[in-house]
Amino acid sequence: MQMQMDAAAELQKVEDSLKRDRPPSPPKDMSRKARRKAVKDSTEFYYDMDKAEEEENDPGVATTDLVKKVKILQRSSARGYNAWESYIVSKGNKTKDPRLHHDDFLKGFLEAVSRGDFGEVPGAVAILGGECS
Repeated sequence: MQMQMDAAAELQKVEDSLKRDRPPSPPKDMSRKARRKAVKDSTEFYYDMDKAEEEENDPGVATTDLVKKVKILQRSSARGYNAWESYIVSKGNKTKDPRLHHDDFLKGFLEAVSRGDFGEVPGAVAILGGECS
């Protein structure tokens, strides 16, 4: 038993000699932020209403009504999803998310669906209303 205790004490001495010395702790009166080296200035992250309205009214961004119509058509059936995918491929585009397309692109898709270019798409009459023939 004494041999085991001696061996454990010897191992403890070796481990203690291999440990790095820690730097002293900072004084308690310093605030946490003052000790940090890279503190971000959060003032730039406040929400700017004027800028948000400008971006929302930007003609390059799709309006939410058109995006909702396309998404509903996509979710209405497999035929609606395939129609959207076929329209994207036919226009040489790879982006499937309707939010990332312009209004003209989305209007073109809805017009193609209303003309019947993709066959009978379930839900098209309900979504497009009188526009669908």
